[in-house]
Amino acid sequence: ETKPTNDLRGLVSDISRGRTPAAWKRVYVTPAGFSVDAWLPDFVRRMSQILALSASSDEWWLGGLLSPDSWITATRQHTAQVTQVPLDELVLTVSMQEPGATAKSSDVTFKVKGLQIEGAAWEPAGLALADAIKAPLPPVLLSWERRSDDAGTASGLEIMVPLYLNESRADLLCKVDLVRQEGTAASAFYQRGIGLVAWDPAV
Repeated sequence: ETKPTNDLRGLVSDISRGRTPAAWKRVYVTPAGFSVDAWLPDFVRRMSQILALSASSDEWWLGGLLSPDSWITATRQHTAQVTQVPLDELVLTVSMQEPGATAKSSDVTFKVKGLQIEGAAWEPAGLALADAIKAPLPPVLLSWERRSDDAGTASGLEIMVPLYLNESRADLLCKVDLVRQEGTAASAFYQRGIGLVAWDPAV
């Protein structure tokens, strides 16, 4: 007869109380208070993505990766290798996919789904102020572009927007430049705490 270990007893105790076991929390970052009832189906979704990506990497659920910050770093390193551009000359760009478009990931462009925007709306013409606290985004295209020293290539409407792992904003993945619509000052977006979120457990 196999006797339960202290680790197993602790695991059973946590699950029976609705708590996510500490060892499971170390698999990937979760918000504080994330219950085991929420963790289990979320983990299944993440494993399903890994299986899907083994067959096709046309689309990535960024927030569903076990280490999204490492993935972002890997895309930069991959782009530098493919394009022969030094790492320190690459800047991250994110563009919206047009409705009905069928763009897929390529060697240096990565189609990402599941992002949400907080404090603004992202429209085809650029960022705009919005009454909604947050809103889901259609799939976007993430790519690393060579930094330009030519000031004339910038529109003057770019603002730096943080991309967080989840709505707790405790984990910053990176920052990206997005274009705002004319007529709205950049300060108006910053005052609203604009940000992108990669993973919403409620979705």
